[in-house]
Amino acid sequence: MHKYIFRIISLTLIIALILSFVGINGSVVADSAIAISSKEDFNNIRNNLSGDYYLTCDIEFSLSDFASGGAYYNSGKCFVPIGDGKTPFTGTFDGNGYTISGIKIAVSGYVYSMTVKAVGTEVAVASDDGWTGDYIINPNNPKLNVSPAVGVFGNNKGTIKNVNIEDCTISARSSNNATLYIGGIAGHNNGDIFNCSVKNTVNGDTKSYIGGITGYQSGGNIKNCYVLGKIESEGVYGGVAGAVADGIASECYSEVMFTGTGAACFGQVDYYIQNYGMVRECYYISDIELSGFGDRLSTINAKDPDYYLNFDYRYTWYMSGARRRPALKSSKVQDIKTGDLDGDENIDLEDLVLLAQYVANWDVQSHTEVANVNFDFADDGSDIVDLRDVTYLAQNVAGWSVSILY
Repeated sequence: MHKYIFRIISLTLIIALILSFVGINGSVVADSAIAISSKEDFNNIRNNLSGDYYLTCDIEFSLSDFASGGAYYNSGKCFVPIGDGKTPFTGTFDGNGYTISGIKIAVSGYVYSMTVKAVGTEVAVASDDGWTGDYIINPNNPKLNVSPAVGVFGNNKGTIKNVNIEDCTISARSSNNATLYIGGIAGHNNGDIFNCSVKNTVNGDTKSYIGGITGYQSGGNIKNCYVLGKIESEGVYGGVAGAVADGIASECYSEVMFTGTGAACFGQVDYYIQNYGMVRECYYISDIELSGFGDRLSTINAKDPDYYLNFDYRYTWYMSGARRRPALKSSKVQDIKTGDLDGDENIDLEDLVLLAQYVANWDVQSHTEVANVNFDFADDGSDIVDLRDVTYLAQNVAGWSVSILY
């Protein structure tokens, strides 16, 4: 078996990944960062929008949190987005590969009016589309004013990275026919969103920009993100972003359902942004061409990592599961502790396939190739794949400084 191990090149680059706060991409949690370990901690980020934060565990909201009398009922509007159009989030939020799930947002009411700019695309758009940040508050309805930027984070001008958003329902309706910006992570993004995944339902009314990552991007970067989920809207929608007026979007993909068909990566992209190559290597998975922007991959080609140009499979991505789609290595750090990498509640050969792909960068396509190396990696006398074998691979193949996990 060792002859296979020594063929792995430079595996010591991932030393001590699990037990330290050094991330997959070399990021380090600042000493001054604030640990987030509960729903209450996460909700309290709104009290210091310029702080640095990091998750220490998964955060799971329940249906009872948003029912009448629940901690986050909020008169039926449910979870209040963190940061809004007037006071955006400007800090750093590092999810550390953990997941935030179950959030419900149901914003409705009088929405800020604003002076806005057009998105310059090859498709004619109304002159009142876009964003400049000038607000006109209705003095007659001060209690009904809500931000047009709706997402887990409303308006982001900071950095959000290494977080997975799952099983959240985000919706918004305007009672005064105002434009809304609705996103799975941020409603409006003018900051950086890196190494994130979204598996959500996002919906809004007719005059909305809706996207799996952000509804509207007016600057900053979106990179190494993917979206699986569902979008419901009659507005401008995209699997990654509804519209990109400025900034960069790269190395992303989406596989999003929309009214029985799907959504391209972006609904609208500024014409000059396209020409300067600031939106690149963004793919939507569909067997038919869809309106909007992005490069299409068929469901067959989507299984081949070579079709995702410039995706970094050494440090950032790996091919995951039976459906074979790119997934983020940062989201698998915690799963190593259980050995159940594919989430089927069994430690089996599929987990070793994933571990070989994820840890050792082996080009493994099926169970057989791993089985031909050896069932009993740990040489513990048990001819089954168990957590000892996963531990052995983590220690001896990846060079991780991990204690025995069983």
